[in-house]
This record gives sequence, structure tokens and C-alpha cells, in this order.
Amino acid sequence: MKRTPKKRMDYTGWTEEQHAEHLKTHPPYLEYYKKFSSTSIEYFIESYASQKLNMFEKREDYEEAYETHQTQFLTDAERFIDAILQKKLFNLQCQWRAGLINLPLVETSEDFFHWAKEIRQCPFIPPITPDELELCMNYLKEELDFSDVEIYQQSEWQDYAKMKNQMLVDEYEENKEEDDNDEEEDDDLKTELFKPYQCQIYPDIYRFFDTFQNTANLLRLPDIRGEKEKIYKEEGYRIEKQKEEDELKAKGEWKEPEPGEPYVHRPLLYPHSDLPDFVEAVEDDATKEVFKAYSFVQRIGTYSKECDEEIDECIEFLRSFEEEIPIEASSDWESAILLTVRKFKQLKTLEMLPYAYETYMLEFDDDVPFEQIMAERVSRYHYDYKAQKDYLYESRLRSKRYILDGREALDGVRDFNY
Repeated sequence: MKRTPKKRMDYTGWTEEQHAEHLKTHPPYLEYYKKFSSTSIEYFIESYASQKLNMFEKREDYEEAYETHQTQFLTDAERFIDAILQKKLFNLQCQWRAGLINLPLVETSEDFFHWAKEIRQCPFIPPITPDELELCMNYLKEELDFSDVEIYQQSEWQDYAKMKNQMLVDEYEENKEEDDNDEEEDDDLKTELFKPYQCQIYPDIYRFFDTFQNTANLLRLPDIRGEKEKIYKEEGYRIEKQKEEDELKAKGEWKEPEPGEPYVHRPLLYPHSDLPDFVEAVEDDATKEVFKAYSFVQRIGTYSKECDEEIDECIEFLRSFEEEIPIEASSDWESAILLTVRKFKQLKTLEMLPYAYETYMLEFDDDVPFEQIMAERVSRYHYDYKAQKDYLYESRLRSKRYILDGREALDGVRDFNY
């Protein structure tokens, strides 16, 4: 026997009074009320009529929020697919900068910032292999704190200059530790006190892939193209400024700049990260003692506040799921909640990664060589430029103009083949 489908009510445009009247007269409601005290029915109807009005007035917002909640782990899994693509693109960037390869739709190093934003549209990144997916899943299994995948801005994944600088700083610090064992204790104290202000530039997932793919040395390759770009760009900028000066002089509007002290590059002084060095270098002993105590209190206070907020967020997160979530064992209940949430996210994201990968691989045909796929994607790629939303596009165009002008002036050639 076929079941008659339930009729869907259309509540569009209903008022609160209409909802209340419907709740008072519709037979299924009246039958349901018989199980409860009659003294509570009127208040229930009044309250629910108001709530139902709100539900349907903001229906799209509520359903969107619910759908986002239900698909959040698939979204997290897709972030990891993007992170693999970013690492593959970064490897290509290192090789391109060293002059080892040429890439379609890449003329200058700044184009990598564009492709970082359009990572799924990048036509020259080879498809993610099953081995790379497995490597990513192993990373996720080992790393309970994978916040860098969540918080990295798109452009940061390809910030070669910062990552190269961090590599040099890390190597310097390693050599310094070997030479200055006597200062090890003080350095550890400083690191611990000011850990919140430190920033991890090179993503952990990059390091993990480097370990198993032997790609760490790519960042040590010479930046041949980048160094040439810098020379051409500076010359192009000088040419443009000289042209502007000549035009103003021809109009009689040029004013000679007032003489000043010669420019000397000095690093910025930051009130948080540089404060310990400042106190140690110039303050008296009394201030150093107070500063040490002050730093301790600030660190504990900041940690407690952040911890409380994170605990509250974790509890609300766990409450948002209908399934039973076993609490992980730990030395205290707060740590147990944090560990439970991280492991729950880890498990759910791991479950979704194969689905995210399967969806990603729909873009490729196993029977068609990647070179052919790449050529087709390059030929049909079109960037939809929106001036108000993509200021970096204008910056890239201006930078390319400087490079071409500088290269033409210095080498007599106006192209990017350097």
C-alpha cells in the first residue's frame, strides 16, 4: 500500500496571528495537545507562533547555516586538497625561479600570487596522485593541530621571499645554538614568554611533504629569475619617475626636493616582539626584574583568556552534533574537551578526504595525457578581472610594465625570457 505524501504548507507571507490561529484549529495539533495540561497550551501556542514566524522569515539564513554545519568537514577536506595543490605550485615556483623550467601563463614571479588565489583553476599543476593523497592523510593523522591549513591566506602559500628568509633565519639559529650553548637557557625563556607573537611562515604541511618527497632543497635553489626581475623592475621604476620629472620640468611645475639625510634601511621596532631585546639592552636592573614578572602575568592572563574562549567554543561545537561523541581521556577535563574536538575534527576530515579527492579528480580524464589537458586548459583560461575587487591585478600589470621597461633599457629586449 502506497503512503500518501504529506501536503507541504506554504507559509509565505503569514502573520503571527495567522500562525497562532492555525495552531489553535488544525486537527493534528489539537490531537497532540490532549497529552498536556490545558493551562499550558495557550502560552505554548503564543510562543511558538512567534518563533514559527521568525523561522520562515529567515528560512534561507537558517538553512544555509545548517547546510554549512553539515558540510563543514567536506569543506575542511577540500582545504587539504587545496593545500596539496599549493605545495605542488610552490615546488614549481622554486624551479621556475631557478630557471629550470618554464610555465605557461607565468611571466613574472608575481603571477604565482595570482595562481595561489586561483589554485583550482591553475592549468599547469599536475594532478594530485593517490600517493600524495595518502601522504596528506598521514599528515592529518599525525597532526592534531593543523590550523595553518585553516588560517593561511591564499597569497601566503606562495610567499617565496618570506619562506626563503625563514629558511635562512632557521639555519642561522641552528648554527647559533651550536656555537652559543651558554645562552641556550635564556633563549628558551624568551621563546616561551613570547610564543604568541611568533609566526610560522613555512606551513607545517609543506615540511611534512618535504620530509617524504625530498623536496626541501627546492627552496635552496638560486633565485635567478627573481634577482633579474628586481634589477629590471628598479630600472623601470627609475625610468618612469625620471619621465614624470621631465614632464613637470617642461611645464615649469617641477620643485626640487629638499635635501635630507641619506636613506638608510633599518628594521622596524615592534612593541611586542622586540620589547624583550629592548629591555635587556637598555633598561636598568630594577626594570628588568619588574618586566620579567610583568611578562609572566601577561602570558598567563592571555593564555587563560584564550583558553576559556576556546573551551567555550569547543563545548558549543560538540553540542551542535546529534551523534554521541566519546570524550577523550586526559589529565583534566579542559584538556579532554580540547583533545576530543581535535580528534573528532581529524576523524571526520579524514573520512571526507577521499570524497574531496574523488570530486577533484573528475576534472581529469585518465585516457588523456596531462600535457594535452594542460594545453586545452591554458588555451581556454580567461581571467575575469574586476577592478574594485582585485587591486593586485593592477599591481601585477604595473610591475610587469616596470620589468619590461627596465629590461628594454638594460638589455635592448622587451620580453620576459630572462
